[in-house]
Amino acid sequence: MLTAAALAALVSFAACDRFRPETRFREQAQAELRAANPAEAAELFYRAYDANPQGPQAARNLYDYARTNDLELNRHDFAVELYKRFVAAFPADDRAPESLERMAVLYSEQLDSPLKAIDTLSRIVDEYPGFTRTDAARLALAREYEKLGNRDQAALKYEQFTREFPRSPLAARAWFRLAAIQSMRGEYPEALRSLERAEESFVANPGDPPAETADFTDLVRIEKGRALEMMDDPARAADTYRSVSSGYSGIAVIQARIAAIEKKIEEEKAKAEARPAPPPRR
Repeated sequence: MLTAAALAALVSFAACDRFRPETRFREQAQAELRAANPAEAAELFYRAYDANPQGPQAARNLYDYARTNDLELNRHDFAVELYKRFVAAFPADDRAPESLERMAVLYSEQLDSPLKAIDTLSRIVDEYPGFTRTDAARLALAREYEKLGNRDQAALKYEQFTREFPRSPLAARAWFRLAAIQSMRGEYPEALRSLERAEESFVANPGDPPAETADFTDLVRIEKGRALEMMDDPARAADTYRSVSSGYSGIAVIQARIAAIEKKIEEEKAKAEARPAPPPRR
């Protein structure tokens, strides 16, 4: 139990802390954010940081300064520099890998710098292995290589992901992207196996479906059907297409594909029946 003297000391400390410049500036910044004034909030977060760059609130103030410039003001280049500054100043802070993660997103989606995104994602993987979204960073790393057209390196990264994070909700996506690369290479049996693993992984470790579709299972089955067609196995391809749900947005296209395959099978059957029988052996 706190003594009266100890309680009084705590109250006094809290009162002193409240009137520190960095505390006052931070409270004002938060009020400006609530009032939808991000430019004013950003300036106040910086003043809070600059008032005591070694204080207990310094990391939080610098991080919020970066985030406000990033997410509220869309100052992408400047935000990247602020995130770099944060990681350099506070490398052990829990928000350091988050800062690198945002840097990678900005490099990839806003600044058209996939090589810088790769370097930044590699830092997360190498320097922050305990980060809760390391699996997402590894998957994003593979995607950046794919964007560059480096399919070999992308495939290696997807394969590495499936080995290191087999139970991640993102594993199904890694298998699916690996299958896409294998199909581009003409490796259809390998692609078919990867697609089967994608479907198995999605069932075993459900998570948000990939952004490519609202129904991941249907997309996997469609790609399996295409692989089987390329492997000259039309009967299995048609059966696989039939497993696509009737609620799939492109079901009319799939039904037309099934009809085309069935017609082709019937034509081949008719041709085979029309061929003259070979003469009997003497």
